[in-house]
Amino acid sequence: MSIYNREYMRENPGGASPGHPSRWSVITWLIVINCSAYLLSLLIDVPPKEPMAESLSLSLSGLATFKVWTLLTYQFIHGHLLHVAGNMLILFFIGRLLLQMVSPRQFLEIYVAGAIFGGVSQLLFNLATREDGLIMGASGAVMAVLLALATLIPNQSLTFLLFFIFPIKMKMKQIVMIVIIIDVLGLIFGFFASRDGTGSRSVIAHFAHFGGMLTGWAYIKFWFTRFKGAPMSRKRSQTLMERFGIRRIKEARIIDQGHKHSASPAPFVSADVDAILDKINEKGFQSLTKEEQKLLEKSSSRLSKRLDQDQ
Repeated sequence: MSIYNREYMRENPGGASPGHPSRWSVITWLIVINCSAYLLSLLIDVPPKEPMAESLSLSLSGLATFKVWTLLTYQFIHGHLLHVAGNMLILFFIGRLLLQMVSPRQFLEIYVAGAIFGGVSQLLFNLATREDGLIMGASGAVMAVLLALATLIPNQSLTFLLFFIFPIKMKMKQIVMIVIIIDVLGLIFGFFASRDGTGSRSVIAHFAHFGGMLTGWAYIKFWFTRFKGAPMSRKRSQTLMERFGIRRIKEARIIDQGHKHSASPAPFVSADVDAILDKINEKGFQSLTKEEQKLLEKSSSRLSKRLDQDQ
């Protein structure tokens, strides 16, 4: 089968751009709900009385009084503006990438499961350290989204602005390692600060982060892969092809054949790569092994360099 006849190599129908969730996607709803809850808390929670935070945040004492709903509601309560803004920014940028690869239902499963198991992880830590502070924020859910994406595309590079000024390009697995190191250091510093009496333990729920990350990783490894045989939708298949650069093969067709360096796609689309593309078309991207993903990335990288030289 010619690569250009494959469904995922055709132009996107209806003029919709692949890889861009609709305006009111599941991510948009989550951001709206979180921001609305924060604005509502500013009106209701006026110190020293904070009824919204006390009734919806997660805590050991709350569960002891059968406030089981707080396992879900605590994720929508945030302590300050930077708290909610940071979580929502990460959710927006990282979440949009993940939503290109999973269905909205799967995305919501990852998000909610990350919040629940992140909260449980922090509760267990608080129980072990005999502390009972209020647990709040969507960090556990957001960390689950981050790890799910990193598990799917660990070697994919992303460019982001450090302090909104300096552009930095890093692989997903490197970003995850930095996040883990920051959380571990936060735990260590908080532990020594509480021991020498110079301060209390960190107000950041580090174990909620760890629990969320573990949930996102486990979902992709042990649940998402159960559906390897399920065909992927055209939109998500196209998006993944673009992310791995395979769609750039189409550009080789329009290069002037009289150019000094011909960029015919034939040398780059080996039999192995062609078989991988057939496998994606039949069973979905998630059916690929790590070796097949690496071969796909290597082939697309070679083609991209050749095309850049010829253009």
